[in-house]
Amino acid sequence: MKTSVIPEIYRDDPNVIFVDPAKVEPEFLLESIPGQETLDRINHRVGSTGDSIEDILNFVFNETREMFNCDRIGLAFLKDNDERVSSYMAVADYEPMVLPSGYSEDLRGSSLEFILKSGKTRIIEDLEIYAKRFPNSRSTQILLKEGVRSNMTSPLMVDDRIVGLFFRSSRQPKAFRLKHVHTHLALADRLSQVVEKAYRIEQLRSAMNSYLEMLGFVSHEIKSPLSTIIMDCKMMLEGYFGDMNPKVTH
Repeated sequence: MKTSVIPEIYRDDPNVIFVDPAKVEPEFLLESIPGQETLDRINHRVGSTGDSIEDILNFVFNETREMFNCDRIGLAFLKDNDERVSSYMAVADYEPMVLPSGYSEDLRGSSLEFILKSGKTRIIEDLEIYAKRFPNSRSTQILLKEGVRSNMTSPLMVDDRIVGLFFRSSRQPKAFRLKHVHTHLALADRLSQVVEKAYRIEQLRSAMNSYLEMLGFVSHEIKSPLSTIIMDCKMMLEGYFGDMNPKVTH
């Protein structure tokens, strides 16, 4: 069930802004006509090519970095019954990226959890201030090591279900404004067309890993009893337990 009630811990924090896209004024939908043209190019690229998600993410980054004064974009998927979020892929104009693909963090009690419950977009004006107030946010500490100072994060939808998050970051504080929110969401909508395939593959990989773990466990558990049975049968057939009825050996 979605909630619009901002948690008290963030309610009076001017550094963390939660934006309901439905309540953003129409004039903030796009910065300019060139912004719409950029979206059209991205929509055409996503819809007309068989590019990988990495190719698409790079294209989106290069097409929109100046529009947003952005240095990094990334995708993350939910896992473990939506209790954790795991970084899937990121693109940046600097090296090294310290936050690795596959990095996961618990969502419970975090501002990311509220994004998923509310469907709102979160803007962090300054990650240094955020890190001091929320020192347990390991991902924030890692991004600060990359030089990231501000961030905008929106839900990522597949089949009308939130399955992950779309991140946009800048090495400048206060880089993102209300006028950026709808454009960011429009890009997330375009990306969902290619993200869906990656998300399904991620689900399949997770299911396969669980299956292999279970198979390994079962194999280990039945290995010893089977070995004992086979050894006992060999000993019986070789006469270690005395003569046997011919019917038993056939």
